[in-house]
Amino acid sequence: MTNHSLLSPSTAHRWMICPGSVAMGMTLPDEPSDYAMEGTVAHALAESMLNGTEYEVPPEYDTAELREHVQTYVDFVTILGGLREVEVGLDLSRWLGPHGFGTADAVVWCGTELYVCDLKYGMTYVDAVHNPQLALYAMGYLSLVQKFDCLTKVHLCIVQPRVRSVSQWDLTPAELRDFAEVIQKKALIARTMTELPEDEWICVPKESACRYCRARHLCPKLFRIAKYVAESDSSDLSPADLSGAYGYIGLVRLWADSVEKAVYGKLLHGERVPGLKLVEGRKGVRKWRSEAAAIKAIEAAGIQADVYERKLLSPAKMEKLTKDKTITKDQWSAIAPEIIQETTKPTIADETDKRPAYEPQSLTYPNMEENTNG
Repeated sequence: MTNHSLLSPSTAHRWMICPGSVAMGMTLPDEPSDYAMEGTVAHALAESMLNGTEYEVPPEYDTAELREHVQTYVDFVTILGGLREVEVGLDLSRWLGPHGFGTADAVVWCGTELYVCDLKYGMTYVDAVHNPQLALYAMGYLSLVQKFDCLTKVHLCIVQPRVRSVSQWDLTPAELRDFAEVIQKKALIARTMTELPEDEWICVPKESACRYCRARHLCPKLFRIAKYVAESDSSDLSPADLSGAYGYIGLVRLWADSVEKAVYGKLLHGERVPGLKLVEGRKGVRKWRSEAAAIKAIEAAGIQADVYERKLLSPAKMEKLTKDKTITKDQWSAIAPEIIQETTKPTIADETDKRPAYEPQSLTYPNMEENTNG
């Protein structure tokens, strides 16, 4: 028996769509990303701020920026009032199977209503509506405290300071139970995949599921989609065919990116990949080994030329000066007319997109051929 869960609440959005991804990723090593590490630091800081304790941000991170963003989340949780618990460990094995667990960032009781709050420090928008991770946290917490009888409303809240978003899903206890049952059934299917032969795995390629799947470079269905798009002759496709092929582009990009990373990793570790090898890349941009040492060398060499340069701050950086009152809002308003913003080339979007359709002034657009919408 393993000492860890096959399924985690944070990846529920993936295995609920693609149960086969769990079996495919079982043998792959965990590879924490820089983004994940940054998120861990943000959560540790949020916990300390809510509990009124001290936390020293590691030196490689911008403490001021972290505190500014995390404060938004802390303010949201604090203003709720009520009875608050922070970083609550939860037993989720009833829904996820053996060793299923999770940690809720914050739960707040306000009378007969429960708020389950989650800090997302990343830049990718996450919706609280039908969010399985938060629903599992709510069910796990309610099972822990046994307060279902006095509950009238559940609020699942996701605060994303860096994209200026607060998403909230309000539901009744009955609706929460129904959703948890769906998650439980999906979890059983995902666990079952690990007991079946590979040709019986249920793999469902979808951008939202594949984006953070570590095993997507191994997915046979994703490979078949990529092959279909690669072999399509756009000159022979009808508009409807082109539309269908275009719908797969996001998946193909994800697949290609994961294949490239997998090949690079194998070559980097000395494994042979037929027909491929690693070579030295382009030289990087030249830079001073140490600016202080460079200045001493310049002075010792008797160089009299002005070796410094000044550059006007960008509008974005200039606007930040209003936050610490370095410049006033009136001063910002006075210089704002000097700001322009270039229009970018049109972007392909779904017909349901709320933005109005672009109406070209001519049949061509600058750099249309040289660039993509990526």
